[in-house]
Amino acid sequence: MKNFLSSLLATIVGILLISIIMILVFVGIIAASTSKEVPDIEENTLLVAKFSAPISDRTDDNPFTKLMSGNPYGQNPMGLDQILKDLDKAEKDENIKGILLNLGVVSARMATLTEIRDALLDFKKSGKFIYAYADTYTQKSYYLASAADSIFM
Repeated sequence: MKNFLSSLLATIVGILLISIIMILVFVGIIAASTSKEVPDIEENTLLVAKFSAPISDRTDDNPFTKLMSGNPYGQNPMGLDQILKDLDKAEKDENIKGILLNLGVVSARMATLTEIRDALLDFKKSGKFIYAYADTYTQKSYYLASAADSIFM
């Protein structure tokens, strides 16, 4: 009986230690994946906006979304709210001289694209330029490109 109780106690302590270690590793992974560094923007910077991921209405900050999507190696959907905030920041930043739209197959609804195009037109009102580039243009990507000063293929 004494052997049984000591083995049981050792098993319980081992399970608790492994559980604590796994929780700490898990928290460390989440903390590392959610930390975002703010880049230093140098003078005469060109903002490259690549619209290759699907565009949803809101940015999903949940670190488990990519893991639970069934395709952990795929791209996270971009959020319209974050795109509009970034374009507004770029408009007000003196170091950013223009935008290069890297287009192709744009996966978004027309209402979403209209919001982005309107934000691009507001960006142009600040006196900065917009260039658009794509290997092939779809109707939606050409709609976004129509806000640009120059369109390249």
